[in-house]
Amino acid sequence: GYALLEGASKGLQIAHDDIDVIALPSTGDIMNIALVDAVPAGAGFAKLIAERIQEVFVNALSIVSGCECGEDTSCYECLRTYRNQREHENLSRGMAVDALKAVLQG
Repeated sequence: GYALLEGASKGLQIAHDDIDVIALPSTGDIMNIALVDAVPAGAGFAKLIAERIQEVFVNALSIVSGCECGEDTSCYECLRTYRNQREHENLSRGMAVDALKAVLQG
């Protein structure tokens, strides 16, 4: 989810504070997330992301696969932000690469 936020933010020129990711109930091996507008009353960013979702996934993969931090961790160049600091220990660049590749090749 955080990789997609980075892909949308950098690829579509959306400020980090204007979009967010929400974990939805998962079913089996499938993880469900939603990328949403974080701007009160919405700014249309979720719609823009939906219209350009392939580009967002490609941008996200480029960011996480091109980073030089360890695969079992993450850094502020790929997945970490101030807003997700509570999750930093759980963020794995390698897992993000694998998940994004699976979706893009899927």
